[in-house]
Amino acid sequence: MKHAKIRISKANWDILKPHLLSNFPKGESATFFECGWKSGENALVISITSLNLPKDGDLTCGVSSISLHEGYSLRQALQVEKSGFAPGLIHSHPEGYHVTPSRIDDKMDAYYAEYFSTFAPERPFVSLIYSEDESKQPHFSGRVFWKGQWLDCLDFQITGESYQKLSAVLGNEGPIPEEVCNRLKRLTGVMGLDAARRLWGAKVGIVGAGGTGSALFHSLVRACVGSILIIDDDTLSVSNAERIHGIHYQDLIEPGIPKVDILKRFAHDINPAIEVIALKMSANTDDAMKHLIECDVIFGCTDTQVGKVLISNIATQFLIPTVHLNVAMETDGKKLRGQVIQINQYAPGRSCVYCRDIVNVRLLAQELMSESERKARRAQANSVSPAKRDMYWIDEPVIHTVGSLTTIAAEYASTIGIGILTNCYGVQEEYFELDTIAPSRPPVTFTVKKRSDCICGRNLEGYSAQGDRWL
Repeated sequence: MKHAKIRISKANWDILKPHLLSNFPKGESATFFECGWKSGENALVISITSLNLPKDGDLTCGVSSISLHEGYSLRQALQVEKSGFAPGLIHSHPEGYHVTPSRIDDKMDAYYAEYFSTFAPERPFVSLIYSEDESKQPHFSGRVFWKGQWLDCLDFQITGESYQKLSAVLGNEGPIPEEVCNRLKRLTGVMGLDAARRLWGAKVGIVGAGGTGSALFHSLVRACVGSILIIDDDTLSVSNAERIHGIHYQDLIEPGIPKVDILKRFAHDINPAIEVIALKMSANTDDAMKHLIECDVIFGCTDTQVGKVLISNIATQFLIPTVHLNVAMETDGKKLRGQVIQINQYAPGRSCVYCRDIVNVRLLAQELMSESERKARRAQANSVSPAKRDMYWIDEPVIHTVGSLTTIAAEYASTIGIGILTNCYGVQEEYFELDTIAPSRPPVTFTVKKRSDCICGRNLEGYSAQGDRWL
């Protein structure tokens, strides 16, 4: 494990930030918190689930230091012992002070790493420092004690109705390659050089390498997103050629090439400096999830019910902004009546896929069956009368589409992703629908409130990332 990534919901950040700055600009403040954790492919991913703010008398705040009373520390230790989450501590430094740990901070972190190990063995201890300079620019540093070693925190992400990514003082923000600057001159002319830096320093995940996924991948490569994860377990067939970007004629003569390998080659034809992680596997696997949870933004470009649920759950459980794309062609059997794009955005605090009632639970159950179970169910369905067939099996609808439609949808989604990553603008609607050939039908946007009886309404944000546990 090389480093750690920290995430917090916008709702919790709106409570935490004023507390940290309550004695600003000359004094410090602090609070304990609880967090989930999960080992990714290269990083330990930390998601802050709840804040345990101090009560009166829990802190002694000085000009350049802060003391946490034993009763407050013990209360936090007993809380994490009971909850099963990992302990964390964040404190602020006064204005003008660096956020690199002081000697006092080193001693405090060493003490609490050992102290909490008694109550929460085999769990990480997280220590973060926050401050702002005279121009109100935020600064952050952090480290996590995990399995006998300290890991540096490279970034701190705030996700919800808006998105913000703070890079640590010792983080990974290096100079932008000159070629990238040249490619993005028109973008930086409008959005500034920092937008290009954020795109080049970002990691984006795409689930599905078909029509929408390949077009989205193409758009993000040209936007110079520095690292792109593409996941799909399918191979190329001739029927894909009209929709998938990056295909060579030779690919159709020699079928069976993984779609993700075609896109990796395509990206390096455009910009060899971009990192492409191509995984030929289902996204609903542990290996795929280890890569996905390290992404800054994730796009779902699949038609499956499992894919819809996965994209929604990642947003809630790992505090990552996600976007799911659907396209459909509507016909009366003789004439094309509509070409519809549907885009759902998910983030902490927003409604989930179940609240929006866009999952067919029967089809979801069928997708999660083993091949032998599906075969048995289909056999049962074929043995009964047509009127009773649906009791045993539902045939999945065939979704017809064309490359022009999938590309339009992907470009719109790419715009959303660039807005999230650069923090220059945002598309706030949870749901967006557009018919590209029916001007009489205006675009549809709406927000769905969380259902009180839904699992996402039970304050489970960040909860799934607990060691080897998955919810």
